[in-house]
Amino acid sequence: MAGLRTAEWRKLRVEILRRDQNTCYLCGTPDANEVDHIRPRSKGGAEYDPENLAAICRRCNLLKGDKLGHKGVFLAQQTTPPDLVIRDLSVNIPILTDLETSPDQFKPDITDNHKTNVLPLGGRLIGSPTPRIFAHPVEGDTSRAQQAIELAAEIGIELMPWQKHALTEILTMQNGKYVRRVQGLVCARQQGKTELAKIRIIAGIYLFQEKDVILLSVNRKLSLITWRQIDYLIQNTPRLKKLWAKTYTTNGAERIVFKNGAQISVVAATPNGCRGMTADLVFADETRALDQGTWDAAVYTTNARPLAQVLTVSNAGDKTSTVLNNLRDRAINNVSPSLGWLEWSAHPSREIMDKRGWVESNPALGWTMDEETMAHNAVTNDPLAFRVEVLCQFLDNLASPFEVGAWEKCADESIVVEPNGLTFFAFDKSYTHKYAVLVAGQKMDELRVKVKVLQVWSTNTPLDDRQLASDINAHIQRFRPKVVMYDKWVSENVASYLKASGSPLMDVSGKTQNEASNRLAQLMSHGQVIHANEQVLNEAIAACATKHTEYGWKIVRRKSAGEICAALSVSMCAWYASKPQAVASIIVN
Repeated sequence: MAGLRTAEWRKLRVEILRRDQNTCYLCGTPDANEVDHIRPRSKGGAEYDPENLAAICRRCNLLKGDKLGHKGVFLAQQTTPPDLVIRDLSVNIPILTDLETSPDQFKPDITDNHKTNVLPLGGRLIGSPTPRIFAHPVEGDTSRAQQAIELAAEIGIELMPWQKHALTEILTMQNGKYVRRVQGLVCARQQGKTELAKIRIIAGIYLFQEKDVILLSVNRKLSLITWRQIDYLIQNTPRLKKLWAKTYTTNGAERIVFKNGAQISVVAATPNGCRGMTADLVFADETRALDQGTWDAAVYTTNARPLAQVLTVSNAGDKTSTVLNNLRDRAINNVSPSLGWLEWSAHPSREIMDKRGWVESNPALGWTMDEETMAHNAVTNDPLAFRVEVLCQFLDNLASPFEVGAWEKCADESIVVEPNGLTFFAFDKSYTHKYAVLVAGQKMDELRVKVKVLQVWSTNTPLDDRQLASDINAHIQRFRPKVVMYDKWVSENVASYLKASGSPLMDVSGKTQNEASNRLAQLMSHGQVIHANEQVLNEAIAACATKHTEYGWKIVRRKSAGEICAALSVSMCAWYASKPQAVASIIVN
């Protein structure tokens, strides 16, 4: 090990930990502080090759010893903390057994079997059985979920763990009624959403005495495909066919009629499509494309039925997805326990090739989907399309890009900015030109940076750029920062005045702003951006949302929220602090 104590190794170790974001490559914990040779040196592994090195936690390093590692394995743990949910919902998540969570439980398990809510991987990625974002916790006295799950097994449909979890949420009852009168469900394409809906529909007819079921989608072909699959299943399953009476295939009037008077109908996705109808269950597919008039007409068909329910499924929406976005906002804000929300989506900060995002947004991963297909789609498809269709990231996302509680854990009210330290400034101005913030950053050590607000400008009229530059220059004269960063799209005029004073300036806009946003999220999650718990900073971080661009994601202001100039300035400081800093050397000939 003597060779590993060299300056070269110490430098490489820091780079590997930074590259892997201190995430253990064996168990996925985010606090790894050691570096492991995946193929041990005793077995021919390269000593200084970055491809043979990976971050590892102390526990896994001791357990692994001189054995071969498995590069690129992440734990498929239970849901990460919801972005905007205050209450801890983990108590409502069932702990699944090995048999339920792994399609091949006989493969070697590299995880800790005693660790709560960890799925055995057997060297493969397994999608999360529970969603990343919940609505109000579901609480009831009974559930019809087990009946539906047993019916599915009886007719030859094997439900995945995530589908069982969703049915448990959907079919929970309180005082004889469904807790969730409207249930929204979001996850990536090809995960089994339609299969789940089929079981809910068939269980409604055969077990729950529901009489009228409506299938609705903006693309009528999708509803017809689901309807035909249900019809085929009924007519080819002896138990189900006993109740079947007739199938009408007339274009525009497709329906399946049963001997007890129940029926399953396909309805046009128009404001008049559901007029005059009454339903016990409405299944709305591709909610992201429904317009408000169609949605209102469909929902009101359930008003006269006390046990009625609306089930909506979709992948992520965009800014035009009015119905889906409104449902999501209201559910996350817990406007009513009767509005449920289950969302399998990658955290907004996840990059396309981050396998943790694949696990979060694709619950069928490891069951009906494989890692190779995901990787192929990631490198061959349009990045923005991949984010919507596969990672289920909302492009205009109301969710915070930062992990819950991460900013609060970074607070240290005792920090100060020393005039003689290695300092860098960042300032940002609002698009209204009535608000601006100057932030100072200083490196505390190799990994940590401290940030503090130096001045805030807030007026009822547009700021005087010349005076703003003069105020900033006064701070420059005191702290002598190595660089002053800004965004040229909003602060170019202020920068032009500062240039005249000889201040070292750096534009952080475009792709660099995306990098700065991502770097802030990384440092924050590892407790490496230390702040003084200032209200200006706290409010700015809380007001941040996520916007995806061709360069990845970046910080934007959440609608109807406060200014985020301070957060943007902090992100610039975090980005610059993480850059390798040039050190002067004296060479004697």
